[in-house]
Amino acid sequence: MDTRTLGRTHRTVSAIALGTWELGADWGEVTETDARAVLDASAEAGVTLFEHAPLYGGCMSETRTGEVLSTVPRDSFRIATKVGRLLVPNEPGERVEDSIFEDVPALHPVFDFSADGVHRIRCSNRCRKK
Repeated sequence: MDTRTLGRTHRTVSAIALGTWELGADWGEVTETDARAVLDASAEAGVTLFEHAPLYGGCMSETRTGEVLSTVPRDSFRIATKVGRLLVPNEPGERVEDSIFEDVPALHPVFDFSADGVHRIRCSNRCRKK
């Protein structure tokens, strides 16, 4: 796999990135097995740049990507993500907003462009549907 240097850094990434939007099942069911197969095959092919965002499938894309990438050395890949929109858990009893996504955790988006919001990880395994 060809690589490219990121800007003025000394970090390299694969010339091809995997966009993980569909792993969140935005347009229909994607099984855990299929999502893992896509991520595993990408890594085996030499993909080292993964792109995702909290809103992809109500955070399912981030969760699935994180589960697979947590099994490989951290310095072997890079993640590109969006900032400014976080998914936070609903309060107990709070109504779940209508969503275009199917079968998603009880989360709602909030805007946060602060430095703290950019650095904070708000979508993790705790947002995983049980």
